[in-house]
Amino acid sequence: MHPRRRATFRSLKANKGGYNGGMRFLIVAAFLLFPQALYAAPLAATRVIVLDAGHEPEEAMSRPAAATEKEFCLKIVTALKELIEKENGQAVTVVILSPADKELRQREKAAAANKAGGNVFLAIHAAPAGTKLKRGLGVYIPDPGDAPPASWRSTARNFAENNQRLSQKLKTALQTLYPESKVFSAAAPLYIFHGINMPAAAIETAGDGADEPGFFDRAAQSLYDALAEFEKR
Repeated sequence: MHPRRRATFRSLKANKGGYNGGMRFLIVAAFLLFPQALYAAPLAATRVIVLDAGHEPEEAMSRPAAATEKEFCLKIVTALKELIEKENGQAVTVVILSPADKELRQREKAAAANKAGGNVFLAIHAAPAGTKLKRGLGVYIPDPGDAPPASWRSTARNFAENNQRLSQKLKTALQTLYPESKVFSAAAPLYIFHGINMPAAAIETAGDGADEPGFFDRAAQSLYDALAEFEKR
């Protein structure tokens, strides 16, 4: 090798650590200055997302940090709504069926969801604290097999393929959010699916996250990523 080339090679080799350190610095700086660029991207096809935070306001959870399941789920729904709107502006509409001050009947929820022209319906529920290490976290989709009401069966059958795909994406999101937990996916004739005319799923989270710093933002990010993956064909 030519002496000058040898010297240049030695110089590059000596500075390799500094180069890598500089790159790491730039990546961290980009993360701090522009975190959205490393996270979410606008949704390409979804235009209306319907969110439902269950249960009744008076149903207390066992963990004092989250006064009720309703409050806990509403925090996730609110964080997800804010993230969707931040990343998509007015291109995507988010409809919340269960505001904090009003509880709609299922028939009213279904009518509102369908009237809004929802592309996807997502219900958020929370298992009692301490459940996240047990079989209590997972995703439900409508079951076409043993549900008596016609609207249940039609919802499940008309969107069977999409429901399955949505279930798998949400299961991955929950597994990311609760890495030490066993997350299930199942079909069930749940009342919350009655009359819903769009791909639908209900997730069971865990109340443990209420007092963890940044939990609700992480939950929103995981669910947003699942929705973004779901719309990819």
